[in-house]
Amino acid sequence: MEKESLAERIKALVVNVPDYPKKGISFKDLTPLFASYEVFDSSIKYLSQTITSSLGEKPDFIVGVEARGFIVGTALAKEMGLGFVPIRKAGKLPRNVVSEEYALEYSTAKIELQKSAMPKRSRVSVIIMF
Repeated sequence: MEKESLAERIKALVVNVPDYPKKGISFKDLTPLFASYEVFDSSIKYLSQTITSSLGEKPDFIVGVEARGFIVGTALAKEMGLGFVPIRKAGKLPRNVVSEEYALEYSTAKIELQKSAMPKRSRVSVIIMF
């Protein structure tokens, strides 16, 4: 699948949901993309190649932010032969964590990473899909 063709196919599968979760916000529903094996698989292969070529080598881990980042991140980690580390919503991880608060269009949120999830100074690629 060519790059332009892949981009067009992805765009065709992403459904815009206006005014969700509140008025003025446009939610991008990726469910049809995830349900399309061929396009999703091609997307993961493309991301893998892009990450490796931009870094010059593979990262040590793929890190994914809840929840879409889990879907894409685990598939990407498997494709690249790497471990996956989740970043969760606050209060979801059972051990010592580091946290970061961030602003959304309509609120703020906090995410956490378990301190022992990977060695210090690991090289990671972070999958963020808000």
